Amino acid sequence: MFPITVGPDLTHNGGTYDAFVAKIAQFDSCAASARPIRVLLAVKSSTSPENIELQWLRDFAASGYNLWYVTRKGDIPLARQSSSPPAIPVAGCAVPTPAAGLTCTDVGAISRDPSRPFFYQVRAYCDAVTEGP
Repeated sequence: MFPITVGPDLTHNGGTYDAFVAKIAQFDSCAASARPIRVLLAVKSSTSPENIELQWLRDFAASGYNLWYVTRKGDIPLARQSSSPPAIPVAGCAVPTPAAGLTCTDVGAISRDPSRPFFYQVRAYCDAVTEGP
């Protein structure tokens, strides 16, 4: 019989020969199970007025987070690692150094050219070449 629970079946089934059988749990890769990051909150830093502090909700499939920005609203879907440029990584918040937690600071964001708006996108970091949606 095939084991019902995850893990090894260590029971002896009798007779001369016995097989070691294990049921393996299904594991979805980060890229397959990650969800779009929800509720991205961006506020001007109260301690460093040139910075923008960002915060978002957790994706349990992610091993970190990549934070990107683009200068055209229509490019938001392109704000990802495979589309750089026009995606621009936020320093210390995207590959090669993705954000480990649920917050990150875009240092000097306020001092960028005020005539050019920019739009943020955060994505689940899976590994050095893969992101979530």
